[in-house]
Amino acid sequence: MRVSYSALSSFNQCPLKYKWQHIDRIKVPTTPDLFFGSLIHEVLEFSLKKGTLLPLEKSLEYYKTNWRANVYKDDATQKEAYDSGLEMIKNFYSSYKPGKIQVLSTEKFFEIYWQDHKIVGKIDRIDKLPTGEIEI
Repeated sequence: MRVSYSALSSFNQCPLKYKWQHIDRIKVPTTPDLFFGSLIHEVLEFSLKKGTLLPLEKSLEYYKTNWRANVYKDDATQKEAYDSGLEMIKNFYSSYKPGKIQVLSTEKFFEIYWQDHKIVGKIDRIDKLPTGEIEI
């Protein structure tokens, strides 16, 4: 059996949810929280794609281009989320220390075999710290 962390999490929440999402493959409408988290993740992955940090302006442009206001129920909620995302991206850039941390990989696929099962997933980011240690 091949299984991912998200599939296991769905099963733990509700076996029927697991069945609908991972066996029947019923599409779930995007929620504002899921959309927001996915977009921030995409922006940061885009920003570090080549192992070095792209200029802030390019990342903000990517964020603006991929923003979908229609996911939100009203303009006020949409604006609050949008502004929050801008701040998160800017904070990431202000805390990033080039030369101090070496990005080794992003979106690294892995598979682990356990008994008769294969657990698969992706590691968002792997860094080499100044101490030589690896941070996942």
